[in-house]
Amino acid sequence: MNKLISKITSFFSTSEKNEPKAQKENKTDFNSLRKQLSELAVKIGKSYDFELDYSDESIKDVEKILGIFHNDYVKTKNEDGLVGISIEFGVYIVDTIEKNHGIGELKQKNTDFGENSFPFHWKEGLLFPVAWCYKRIYDGESDNVWHKYRLLVIKDD
Repeated sequence: MNKLISKITSFFSTSEKNEPKAQKENKTDFNSLRKQLSELAVKIGKSYDFELDYSDESIKDVEKILGIFHNDYVKTKNEDGLVGISIEFGVYIVDTIEKNHGIGELKQKNTDFGENSFPFHWKEGLLFPVAWCYKRIYDGESDNVWHKYRLLVIKDD
């Protein structure tokens, strides 16, 4: 898991170069990385008997899965891999938004929130699905990702 996080961070640190060739290569690399991250979320979902299919309704299952991780974290206080899981499920949420509600742009950092805040620029707004997942795992039900998704994404439809 730490290798994956290093790969993500490394990708984003090189993606900010102003060289057109590097930008094109990094965009291709990032699309591949995003796909891998979403697929990992789907695999984790399957391991908990959830079928994540990139539908709006699947975010309810993401909420349940993150709830399982929260309960485990509360019991064990073991943080190993939780940042990576937050990134995987956050990217899954971004991909679900794009599949059902229109394309946006996922970046690594935001000027106000810093490195690894993973802002998602969408419909003239800014969402932070990776942070939603992170907060859900650490803070519990009060940071329900389905409620945020329904309020901030589905509300427009």
